[in-house]
Amino acid sequence: PLYSSAASDVYKRQLDTQRILIEPASSVTLASIYEHYFDAKQYRNIVVIICGGVGINRELLTQYLQLQSDS
Repeated sequence: PLYSSAASDVYKRQLDTQRILIEPASSVTLASIYEHYFDAKQYRNIVVIICGGVGINRELLTQYLQLQSDS
């Protein structure tokens, strides 16, 4: 199973490296690739659709990170 810590690491990583604030639900898709939950090398091209902007902002991100650290 994909744990929430992996997903939260991904949305922090996207914010730091790409300067893109994505919704936590979208980070699950990216985490499955970054954490090698499947063999991506067997595919020539991979398309990942992520969402951001509408359902996330800095305040919500802070709340998510706080919840993550409390658990």
